[in-house]
Order: sequence, then structure tokens, then C-alpha cells
Amino acid sequence: MPRYAMVIDVEKCVGCMACVIACKKENKVADGYFRTRVVEEVRGEFPNLRMELRSELCNHCEIAPCIDACPTRASHRAKDGTVQIDHKKCIGCKACILACPYDARYIRPDGTADKCTFCQHRLKEGKTPACVETCLGKSRIFGDLDDPESEVSKLLRTYDAAVRLEWAGTKPRVFYVNKRFPGGVLTMVEITITGTNSITFPHFEVWDWRIVLYLFLGGLAAGTLVMCSIANLRPTKTVEELAKCVRAPLIAFVMLAVGALFIILEIKAPWHLYWGYLTFQPLSLMSWGTWGVPLVLFFNALYILAVLPEEQKHYLKFEFLKRFSDRLKPRMRLIAKINFVAGIFLAIYTGILLASFLAVPLWNNATLPILFLVSALSAGAALIVIIAKDVEIKYLFTKIDVWLIVIELLLIPLYFYGLYVSSAPYKRALEPFFSFKGEYFIYTLALILIFLFLPLALRMKIGEITEFEEHGLPYQFTRAQILRMNIAAILVITGTLILRGAIVYAGQLIKLSIY
Repeated sequence: MPRYAMVIDVEKCVGCMACVIACKKENKVADGYFRTRVVEEVRGEFPNLRMELRSELCNHCEIAPCIDACPTRASHRAKDGTVQIDHKKCIGCKACILACPYDARYIRPDGTADKCTFCQHRLKEGKTPACVETCLGKSRIFGDLDDPESEVSKLLRTYDAAVRLEWAGTKPRVFYVNKRFPGGVLTMVEITITGTNSITFPHFEVWDWRIVLYLFLGGLAAGTLVMCSIANLRPTKTVEELAKCVRAPLIAFVMLAVGALFIILEIKAPWHLYWGYLTFQPLSLMSWGTWGVPLVLFFNALYILAVLPEEQKHYLKFEFLKRFSDRLKPRMRLIAKINFVAGIFLAIYTGILLASFLAVPLWNNATLPILFLVSALSAGAALIVIIAKDVEIKYLFTKIDVWLIVIELLLIPLYFYGLYVSSAPYKRALEPFFSFKGEYFIYTLALILIFLFLPLALRMKIGEITEFEEHGLPYQFTRAQILRMNIAAILVITGTLILRGAIVYAGQLIKLSIY
């Protein structure tokens, strides 16, 4: 089978935009959307300046992050080596757009992702892509890399070719040569870009408040599951004593279900969602979520039935559910352990989901999953403190939350430091959090609020622990003490929401590419 590639001779491009128009006409690209673009760049210092034109499109990478990100196998590699999209399987989750470092994808009006296909329908007919055929200056050259006599193979043997963002490790199959200035193709400063899509230019406009709420509610549900599992695994209590509190797992179930609803509202082609359950993509974090969230909900439902007190079983309208609840009760500890693991998975998954996107430097950080895990656990402990009636439970989870807040306050600077000592795009990703100008001010304010809320909550919680230890058990908190405990818990939960919202939105301001 062939291994198609394209070579773009930058010196021959005259900037006529015929390739952009031919692509739109040939592939019936909707108004306002583009599969290819032309970049005008300038290089040098005045008065010694020169302008260069460069066409950009999908790079049909050999190591394509968009394929790995897709949960339904809609993005796939065709037999001819090109990267294609099966629009019947695409759910419009936009994970591929965030994974692509070249801003090559967009969402069509029908809700599915789209990009350059190298005009695959023409290749099957023995023709070249429309942009190649229409190029006035013969700047675009197309052929088979495995054919040593093809023009692309000859050009690559003759000239030093460059690729965009070579250090990203995607092995693109779109090469650039500049016969007059070899090796200097990709170091210009852009002047004009013709053929941009609003979803990727000037910033990513991919994920919004719905994803923020999913990450927040999913993390809070995960933390709550872990904490109520800990409460129900205490060795000094009998199953009958433990299997009484149904509120925490019930609240976790509702929060996770609502969070999953926000994901469905976010995807642009939910009618294709069933494809996500007809396959499993081990490298796609969206695929892990597609399968993982329903499984967590299932085990969460079992947990609710296992801890349901006898006096509340009349809420179960079906007799088989009551009998099932009776059978689950002796196995409550086992179910609690399963929910503990499920909660840890869900909490860390929300961070890994963001960290997996190569094109978003702020997210692509190994510390982020651990930060989201600790943040979720801290918020879960805070929620348990609010809803628990037992003094011992409030004291236990206040102590746990103190340690979690301390760890979170250490992880946030570590997360930013990891970006600071990395390469230029990752350093630029920090700008929104350390600038008071324009659109960045809100993110700097968010960081300030996080470092106000969490230390304040920490101070209040330490005071609560001190008061409790002075009196010991049996002890009843006063209304004022309970109010302070609830305020501290609300500060922690609010900090969790601010953290996720700031990272989701700020991450889409700075891209891997320089424009």
C-alpha cells in the first residue's frame, strides 16, 4: 500500500489562495470553515525583511494523537496511511481537536469533526488532491514516500525538509522545503492567516462551562465515594452500625449522573454516542470515561442499596429491590472497597483526561492528575463534614481534610513549577495566572482566591480539631461551631470549583502552536 505525503515548496507559493478555494469547492466545506490555510510570515530586522508564505493543513501524522484521543474509532488510519474521519461514528466530543497540535480540525455544522483528507476520494480515482492540482506555482507536491521515484521522495532526498513542531514527536507527513533559505521555514513571525477556524483561532474555543461542571461534579462525587467508603470500613464498627448512612453515596450518585448529563450536552453529535459502547480505545481517555462513568454509577447504586437502613427501605417501590438490598447488606464492606477504588479512579481520571491533550500545554502536565485527585478527595471530605450528623464522623473527616488541604497547597506550586521549567509553550501557558491585563485578570484572581480560601479553611479546621480534642467524646458541637465547620467545608468545595474552571478555560488560551 502507498504511504502518501505532501511536500510544500515555500519559495514557489505566491499566496493566491487557490488551494483554499479549491479545497472548499472540492470537499463542499461549509461557509466559514476551512480544511487548509495560508500563513504569511515575515522574518528579519528592518530594513532587512522578507516575507514568506506557507500552506498548512492536516499533517496525517504517523503517530497521530487525534487517533489515540478518539473514543469511537471515528478518527482512524486508512489503508493508504492517511488519517481519516468516519463521520457516522463521530460524536463531536472534540477530544481530537484538543489532541491535535497543528490546529487542523474543526466541528462541522452537523456536529462532527472534520479536516483535510488529502482528497481521499480523488486518490482512489488515481488523481492528486484538489489543492495540488490547482496550485499555480506548483508549490504543493504530492506522492508516495515508499516510491523512491516519486517527486516527493526525490525532493526529500535533495533538500533539508522541515516539519511543524517536530519536537512534538508526531512524525508529520507534510514537509516544507525552502530552496533559497534551507532550514529556516518555521521560524518566522506571522502577519496574516487566511483560512482559520474559529474553534482553534485565535484561541481554542472547544470546551466550556459544561466540561467544568462535569469535572467538578465528577471529582466531588469521586471524593465523596472514597470518604464514605473509608467511614464504612472502620474496623471497630459492626456492619449494622455502619450500614445506616445512605445520604453520602446517594448524593455522590446524583452528582455524577448530573455531571455525565453535562458531558452529553457538550458533545455535538450525541446520537452517535452508541458507537462509544461498541468499541474500547485503551489510549483514549474519553473511551475510558465512556465505559468508566456508567460502571462507577452501577457500583455506586449497589452501595446505596447495601447501606440503606431498614427504616428507609419503604422508599424502594419494588419487592425485588428490598430483597436485593438485604442480600447486599452482609457484603457492604466488600462493596465499600469496590467504591473506594472506583472513587480513586474517577478522581484521578478527571485530571488524566486533561493531561492527555498534547496541544494544550497547561493541561499536558504529569502533576495535574495528582492535583485533581487530592482536590477531589479534599472536597469529598468537606462534603461529608457538612452532611454528617455524627460528631465522631465530623471530627474524623475534618482531620483528613486538613492533611489533604496541606498536600493540595503544595501541589499547586509544584504544578506551576513543572510548567515554568519546561519549554517555551509551557512557560507561556503560565501567563494567564500571573498577569492583571485584559482577559488574563480573571485567572490571576482565581489563583488569588484559591490561596485565600484554602489556607482560611485550613486555619478554621485546625481550630475545630483543637476544640474537639480539648473536650473529647462524648461531645456535641454548638451551632456556632457547626456553622464554622460548614463555612470551612464550603470554602474547600468552592476552591475545587475555581481550580477546575480556571485550568479548563486558561488552558485553552495558550496553544502548542505559536498562533
